[in-house]
Order: sequence, then C-alpha cells, then structure tokens
Amino acid sequence: MVGMVVLIHPTIDPRACSPPLGLLTMAACLERTGFLVRVIDCQVEILSLSEVLALDPLCIGIYASTPTFPKAIEIVKEIRAFASVPIVMGGPHPSFLDREILEAVPELDYIIRFESEEAMVHLVKDLQNHQLSRTIPNLTYRVGDVVCRTDLAPPLKPLDELPFPARHLVDMSKYPAVTGGAFITSRGCSYKCAFCASTFFHRELRARSPEKVLIEIEDSCSRYGLRFITFFDDLFAFNRERTIDLCTRLQEADLALQWGCETRIDTVDPELLKIMYDAGCRYIFFGTESGQETTLKTIGKRLRTQAVHDVVKAARDQGITVKTSLMIGLPTDTHDMVLRSIDFFQEIQPDYLAALIATPYPGTPIWTHPEKFDVVVIDHDLSHYDYKHVIMETSHLKAENIWDLYLETLAFNMEHSPLDLVR
Repeated sequence: MVGMVVLIHPTIDPRACSPPLGLLTMAACLERTGFLVRVIDCQVEILSLSEVLALDPLCIGIYASTPTFPKAIEIVKEIRAFASVPIVMGGPHPSFLDREILEAVPELDYIIRFESEEAMVHLVKDLQNHQLSRTIPNLTYRVGDVVCRTDLAPPLKPLDELPFPARHLVDMSKYPAVTGGAFITSRGCSYKCAFCASTFFHRELRARSPEKVLIEIEDSCSRYGLRFITFFDDLFAFNRERTIDLCTRLQEADLALQWGCETRIDTVDPELLKIMYDAGCRYIFFGTESGQETTLKTIGKRLRTQAVHDVVKAARDQGITVKTSLMIGLPTDTHDMVLRSIDFFQEIQPDYLAALIATPYPGTPIWTHPEKFDVVVIDHDLSHYDYKHVIMETSHLKAENIWDLYLETLAFNMEHSPLDLVR
C-alpha cells in the first residue's frame, strides 16, 4: 500500500505570497521515493482538519518560520486532539530551538533540523515500517521524557541532485503574477550579518548549475504561462561567472521573460547590470539596511555608502527598478543616525525603500548574544517577528523612538510612486 504524507505551510499574512518552494521540494523527494503527497499552502487554501485526517496519512509535516510558529503549534494541537498520527516540524525556527520546543509541546513528535529533504524521506520510510532508526540525520525526538538529537548530516551537495519543486501539488493560479513565479537557484550566504540566520541555517553557500536552473524555468513557463519570475536566493549574484552564464542561457532561450532578484551591492557593477538587464532583469532588491557605515560595520554588513550610491544609480540608469532597505533600531544607531540614513536614501533615490524594524530572529548573532550588541528583547510574541513590530530596544533607542522613526521611514515611500516591478 502506498503511504500518504501531508505537508502544511501555515501563514499569518497571505499578501504577496509565493509558492512554498522548500516544502514543494520535499514533496518532490517524497514522490520520487514512491509516496503520495498532499500539500496544503495556507497562503492560498483554507486548512480543513477533517480533510487532512480523512487522508489517513503516515505522518504530517509542518513548516515553521518564527512569525508562523504560533500558528504551526496551533495546528499541531488541533491535529493531536483528534488523531495520533505522527507530526513532524521543520523550518528555521524549530531548527534553532528544537530542544525547547519538544520539551514544551508534547503533542509534537519530531523536529527535523536545517536541511530536511533526506531526513524526511528516511523518517517516513521508518514510520511506514513501524521501526524508527536512531541514525536518521538532523532528527530531534523523544525517548520517554528525554529529548534526543541525532548528528547533523553535511550540507546537501550538489544541489542538482534535488528534484524540481512539485508545483503541480498547489494551485499555481492562486499566486500573484509577480511572486508566483518563484525560483531558488542557491542555498545560503557567504556573509554573517548580525540580523540574518541564513548563513547559520544553510551552513554553506551552494548553488545549482545554470543548466538545471534553465530547464526548471523553461518547464515552469511552459506549464504555467509565467512571464515574470523572481529568484529568491539570499545572494543571487554571488558568483560573477555563474551569473553571466545563467543570464546568457536566459537570453539565448528567448523566453520573453522578465525577472527580479535579491543580491548585495558589492556583487554587481555596471557591466554585470547590463548583462542582467539584457537577459530580462527588471527588478533588484539590495539589502542595504543603513546609510551609516558605523552601523553597517557593527552588523557585519561590510558595505561602503559610496558603493551603495553608485550601484543604485547604475542599476536605475540601466532601466532596472531598485528596492533598498532601511532597518530601524539596529545596535549603535542613534536617533540622528537613522535620520541621516533616511536623508541618504532620499539622496540616492531608489524606486522603493523597504522600512524594516530590526528583529532578533533565533539563530542570528543578535538573538544569541544580545549583550554583545547591547540590546534587550521586550516583545516575546513570535507572531510579531515580522519586521513591523518593535521587538527589542537598544542602548540608544527605546520602543517609542524606534516606532516613530519607522513611521518616518514609511512616509518616505508615501512621497514616491509605488514600486513598478516591470517598468
């Protein structure tokens, strides 16, 4: 008998949603092994507990980021109230807090830490055979009341061994045109910014080959009629030669496709920006975070403001829509420093400035060593960890100061035309 696995992606805000590529990649791995899979993306679909249980699944897997973790736990408890089916959780938040979560949530059976595709396949096989192996990598589980961990497997590589995300398991027509065409061509980041957990979650920067990426893009465009796609890599242009290779392939494929990406200021220059534009790039998000070099140094960003100025101008001159970010409430920032950062972004004139409130996510250096950064966490409601709530105070800025500066940064955007992704 073929076993069924249900995978659930909770949400607290369905706006600007994109397909859950991580969960869909796991689903593809399970399908490749012979299991049936039902994916429920709560961004675009209402979760029906009765429908889930009617499938009589071998297990239920639930993804959890920090802001969606409370909702994920709510789903766990609802399921456990009616069924004894094994429940597995994965994602960034439980990866860093696995012991604490299993000790506090008896309804949850397993946590798979960090990369989970291979471990999930092994776990589902064991559950089908009614015999759990203690050698499954990345697994946190209980023996009686004792929480136990297995060793971490090395980061998966090459990534080309992974199947393409199982997009056929969700209704692609329900996603917005701009964000629905989501792709991930690499995992990780080579930098260690104090506010970001990507390096610590993925542990090593790895990339898929441009050949495989293009095949996935061509297949998805053919199936779903995509005309705009977004690369959700943490650091899209980290390797110049690879970026040029992919751009060349996209241009030669002649897909009439436009696309956007996220990368660092110091990974591009006018020459590369032209190559990207010619290949269809019409939007880049640069995580700039501050206009003050003292602050950038404190958070490990290692950027020069002159470089930010020059690259933003070069991208806009090329015809690429530019989005930058300003993070309010970073360590060492004073009220005047934030105001000077706002002035800096007014000067360089990005098309859009994302106003973000500094948030200490689990796994980040600020979360792990708040005393080092002289910050105090004042809000422990994880559903507020969305860059829109004041979570911590610094030695220079209290909650009310951070909130006022956040509103002032939002006002910057009110003076500009809305972001036009495909101009």
